[in-house]
Amino acid sequence: MYIGTDAIRIDSLVLLPLAADRARGADAVYKRNGENDLFLVPLADALARARAEARLQRQLVVVVARDASYRVLMEVLYTAGQNELSRYELHEDALVGRVIVTEPPSAGRPQHLAQSSDELPRGPRTLGLVVVVVDGGLQLKGSGGSIAPGCNGVGPGPTIPRVGGKLDLGALVACARKLRAAHPDHAQEKLFTFAAARETPFHEVVDVVLAMRGTSSEPLFSDVHFGITR
Repeated sequence: MYIGTDAIRIDSLVLLPLAADRARGADAVYKRNGENDLFLVPLADALARARAEARLQRQLVVVVARDASYRVLMEVLYTAGQNELSRYELHEDALVGRVIVTEPPSAGRPQHLAQSSDELPRGPRTLGLVVVVVDGGLQLKGSGGSIAPGCNGVGPGPTIPRVGGKLDLGALVACARKLRAAHPDHAQEKLFTFAAARETPFHEVVDVVLAMRGTSSEPLFSDVHFGITR
């Protein structure tokens, strides 16, 4: 399967076109319950046929254009999850190069309480880290609330502003390491949740997820779940 900026394709066939407005995803006519729905009927039908014909098991390989929107990606993964597909390989532009392996997105997202503090959120021992791509950069949230700019304390963000219009991945990694060091139990967590504005391009998704893995000598978060923005 291929997710482009103008259409979703299976092999060389256009399964459904995409709306010109990147934030909308697919047009409402292709959805089960209107514009804000995530379920793409033509895709669901195609996946069901492929599974019935034993051409598809529980893993879906998707090539995603680097500028495809996050909204479209979530519509595809949500629809695939409704067809009992449980593992995805998301390739950037081609079947070589950068890849993310993940599970279906969760329809819900963690709740984070707003509070003021001069220290990093301690609260529950579960860090529950969430990284959100926003217009101004990256907003990080933990179990104690949104992390303030500079990765110091709790407060409104963005936690890590963009630099020259680009995401500051070095600062992201440094902040993630700082949050993991705030409590001994945090260092054991391997999973974080990623979310983004609807129009966020796929290459920024890959940038963040791969940066959050850390390195072989200093690993961070090996697993990611995607949060659905509405």
